[in-house]
Amino acid sequence: MARSINRPRPNSSNTGMRLIGYLVAAPLVLLLLPLLPVIVLLWIGGKLTAS
Repeated sequence: MARSINRPRPNSSNTGMRLIGYLVAAPLVLLLLPLLPVIVLLWIGGKLTAS
């Protein structure tokens, strides 16, 4: 006996939520892509000064 109020649903892909995730992630990637060289330079500078 299941200990749940809701009826179990069949395992299926949730395409709507996946699409929303992609729509949220794509602009974030496009906004952060120009900052990538700065982040890499700061990371390398931190590695060089730490040694």
